[in-house]
Amino acid sequence: MEGELNGDDVPIPASPTSVVNDSEDEVLAGPKEVGMLRPTGVENAADLGVKDSRGEVVEEALLGQHLQEIKAAWGNIESRVQQVEGVVKNQGKELKAVHLKQKQSDQKMAGVQAKGDATARKTEELEGELTKLRTRVDEIAANAESTVNKNGPDPWQDYLNHTKGGQKGGHRLKEGNGQASQNPGEDRRHELSDEDKNSLIFGGWLPDTKRATIQNEAESILKDENFVNLVDSPSLVVFGPRRSFGLLRFKQRDQETSVALRARMWEVVTKIRQNKIILDSTRGEVGDGKAVWASFMKTPEARKRSAMCSLVRRVVMKLAAIGKKEDGETFNAEAITPEGYDVDWGTGTIWHGPLKLASATHRKDSDRPDDFFQLNQGWVDIRAVTSLTGVDWAEAASALQREL
Repeated sequence: MEGELNGDDVPIPASPTSVVNDSEDEVLAGPKEVGMLRPTGVENAADLGVKDSRGEVVEEALLGQHLQEIKAAWGNIESRVQQVEGVVKNQGKELKAVHLKQKQSDQKMAGVQAKGDATARKTEELEGELTKLRTRVDEIAANAESTVNKNGPDPWQDYLNHTKGGQKGGHRLKEGNGQASQNPGEDRRHELSDEDKNSLIFGGWLPDTKRATIQNEAESILKDENFVNLVDSPSLVVFGPRRSFGLLRFKQRDQETSVALRARMWEVVTKIRQNKIILDSTRGEVGDGKAVWASFMKTPEARKRSAMCSLVRRVVMKLAAIGKKEDGETFNAEAITPEGYDVDWGTGTIWHGPLKLASATHRKDSDRPDDFFQLNQGWVDIRAVTSLTGVDWAEAASALQREL
């Protein structure tokens, strides 16, 4: 039948997966066109080990390109991961260091807390000891009061009361304005009573010598022809049952001026020094015995300065006795005897040659503050002491420390 189609003439639609073969409607692709479809770096199908067909070559080329891109991306990821691992590792080290510092801080804090606890305990102990001392002082005061009531008045207390001026409440009148001083102890630091000004101190006896021994030995000395016309009484005033000194009172004689009285007292002091009289009670106790000495009474402040000079001279002389040279000889023999020292008892200053050893009133050298040792009354130049005696710094400081 004309116009009918047979089976061979019916067109079959192309499958999406089918390979298009040569047809009349397509243009044959030559070698040039095929090369344009191949991926870069692929010369021919044989290099990829695939069949020489255009579809398979294109698919293999695309897969190879995708694989290279995936490898490149994976390499980039690996490098970033390594960077992150490095950062995390460094942070771990920093955290470890912070933890170590924190641990050290905790240990220091624990040590500070332990010291604080120990200080608190010591403070409590000191408070307890202070309370005991106060109680003990009250007991001693009560016992002393009862003793006075039983045995009568104490001469030493009577002397103190008398030298305070005998004013009610312990107040003394200031010269010139007639007003009472509110602090009599402060006035006595810088002045003496008239009775004290007209008294000499006799000393040289051993500590805790009986009153009778002091009075008997002093009387035998003062009754000598060298003193009998200079003193008003050969008897010393000794306060307490045992002492190491006594007071010799002087009175202004008829038609005698205060200047003449002081001259008479000074003559006694000079003769005592010149005669160098040895006290019998001290023989055998201190070598050949100690010589009696006499001096004018001083204010409490002046006595402190004099005591400091005596202390420093005694300590330095002991250090000089042990200071040695390399050959074993004494480092400075002149520093062993008291004659080599110049002492200003009034200012509390002591020298040896060009070296100023100590002072209660002079200023320190501000350029070397660490060279000075502080006593209650003044300072001591440790560098000067070591230069004079040859001992080391620690030994000199230790010797002074023991005297505090």
